[in-house]
Amino acid sequence: MRSTILIPVLFTLFVAASGQQTTVPSPALTKTDYLKKSKKQKTIAWTMLAGGMTIGFIGLTQINLAGSDGDINNTPGTIMFFTGVASSLASIPFFIASSKNKKKAMSVSLKNELISRIHEKRSFDYSIPSISISMTL
Repeated sequence: MRSTILIPVLFTLFVAASGQQTTVPSPALTKTDYLKKSKKQKTIAWTMLAGGMTIGFIGLTQINLAGSDGDINNTPGTIMFFTGVASSLASIPFFIASSKNKKKAMSVSLKNELISRIHEKRSFDYSIPSISISMTL
């Protein structure tokens, strides 16, 4: 008796749970979205690189300095140096992602092309809206 009630209830719960949508489809990004994202990533990358190099240089200058009691304590300088190196290395993926987003933004773009036209022995330049598509090989 229990199994005849339990199996349909479990089956109903399983079907209802597996029928739920787990991810929300994201809207397609436009050219301006990709360019904003690229600029933000490049700013983060340059900040991490400059900050990491500064901290690394400061840490490098602190190594091998004698303390007030004559003992050499390299731990703070070493920690600062390796933190700076890690920050500089962590900026590399941001540079790569920035260039990929910039390439995505530039793959399809709208722009105005200037066309020269001769009419009654005079040349006129006017612009025509056009689509520029670039493909990498």
